[in-house]
Amino acid sequence: MNRTTIINSLILQYNYQSYLEIGLGSGCNYQDVRCDDKTGVDPTPPPRHAMTGSIHATTSDEFFAVNERCFDIVFIDGLHHADQVYRDIENSLLWLSEGGIIVCHDMMPVTELQQRVPRETKAWTGDCWRALVRARGNREIEVCVVDTDWGCGLIKPAEQPVFQPKEELAFENFQRCKHAWLNVISVAEFKIRYLLSQN
Repeated sequence: MNRTTIINSLILQYNYQSYLEIGLGSGCNYQDVRCDDKTGVDPTPPPRHAMTGSIHATTSDEFFAVNERCFDIVFIDGLHHADQVYRDIENSLLWLSEGGIIVCHDMMPVTELQQRVPRETKAWTGDCWRALVRARGNREIEVCVVDTDWGCGLIKPAEQPVFQPKEELAFENFQRCKHAWLNVISVAEFKIRYLLSQN
């Protein structure tokens, strides 16, 4: 599974009707998401003639400052800086429908270079992982990362024990502790927890 199949499987399983994507990139993921009510946010979006739904050529902070509606599922793949990703998570939680879920991309960089900010490589995850570790300090949300497609984080409102890493949030510690820090699950576990076990 990749980010798109995870998103589409959640939409199908939970009958989600509204989708928000933060950070459109080339637009490929957005276009392949199967949801009638789609909203995209990106300061420099792909050409509008190639996109469907409601496209906002603005930053996510600016979008949320004037937003007035909730979304069933939100995909965060915008600026890959931990502080911005964390703000996107917090803002998305404010506008998440009851029973909704947030999906975050690029949570499991392979090399130290790949996660440096500012960007130095073509294949770049940034330090998004730091935002997810920080989010695990919120006892009112459940957080995990599916070990596929550079790491797909899942966040939903649900009570969980507060997690605070004992080590410094440095990449060498991340390499050693990432499964515990991010609550990593396999694709098979994702299917059982989020798809097969739900009615």
